[in-house]
Amino acid sequence: MKRAVVTSFAEDKRRAEKSMVKPLLPTTLEVQRRTRIVYDWFVVMRNELGYSTQHALDLLPSALRATLDDTQWEPPPAVRSWKG
Repeated sequence: MKRAVVTSFAEDKRRAEKSMVKPLLPTTLEVQRRTRIVYDWFVVMRNELGYSTQHALDLLPSALRATLDDTQWEPPPAVRSWKG
C-alpha cells in the first residue's frame, strides 16, 4: 500500500515538472488522505472483487491515480474476471 502512495507523489512531481510548476511537498494530511483512499480500494478489491492480496496490491497505484484525477477506475479487461 505504501508503494501506491509513494508512486502517486512521484507521478505528481513528474506532472508538475512537465507543466513547469513547482511540485508541492507532501503534507502529513495528504499522505493520510491518500493512504485512506488506498485502503478503501484495497477493501473493495479484496472483498467485492475477490482479488488476491498480491493482485489487489498490483492494481492499487492505478486505482489511486484515477481517484486523485477524479476519474472512474475500472480493473483492466484482462483481469476483470481473474480471481486468485
